[in-house]
Amino acid sequence: MAMGDCCRICNRGVEFVLHVLRDCPLIKSVWSRLLPSPVLGRFCSLSLHEWLLFGLKECSSVLIRDVKFPILFAVLCWKAWFRRNAIMFDMEFVERVDLLESSVSYVKEISRAKDGLPVAAGVSSARRESSRSWLAPPEVQA
Repeated sequence: MAMGDCCRICNRGVEFVLHVLRDCPLIKSVWSRLLPSPVLGRFCSLSLHEWLLFGLKECSSVLIRDVKFPILFAVLCWKAWFRRNAIMFDMEFVERVDLLESSVSYVKEISRAKDGLPVAAGVSSARRESSRSWLAPPEVQA
């Protein structure tokens, strides 16, 4: 395995999409906290397409910590991908926040805002990502 193919988070697996979103030990520990063992076994054996359908469609009626599973599934995938990109492209220290707790807080905060309810004090502090924006190279800014 070429060094460029290796996951920079665990330094073990080949960095395919499913590895980043499901199989890397960091994210797999999150999925194992959410799903019972029999479900986790099936969850970890599906192809990418089947896995996405399972997370977004088949579990549509499942609530975990008062959050619909498909929404939590999507946010966890987004946060795992965001972390991977921060490590790959920023090459800076990425604070190790609990992906599950920050995802649940994020979903609840968005749900409250969508429902027009005040956001609970301290919820935003659970999210530790900073805003990122594109900066034009100096030669383009002129």
